[in-house]
Amino acid sequence: MLGLPDALFRRISAASLRIDAHARSSMWEDLQRGRPTEIDSLQGEIVTLAAAHGLRAPANARLAALVREAESTPRTWSGPELYAELRAARRPGH
Repeated sequence: MLGLPDALFRRISAASLRIDAHARSSMWEDLQRGRPTEIDSLQGEIVTLAAAHGLRAPANARLAALVREAESTPRTWSGPELYAELRAARRPGH
């Protein structure tokens, strides 16, 4: 199916690509239930891999820190607020 033209692929696969409006991620469920998340296995791994290559991953590090904070003190972020926070983390000296 992947070799089909885009329009045909979209038409055939539309039902399977539809996202349930009530679907939530497992991390969202963890935060809602006060459980530890898998953030260190996800973003933390990227930060560790970057460091092993002499690089930084500041947005990933900040996102991991924000999720760890949310594990103990829940906060609702708007998309623009979170985006601004992650962009700020990328600036030199931050």
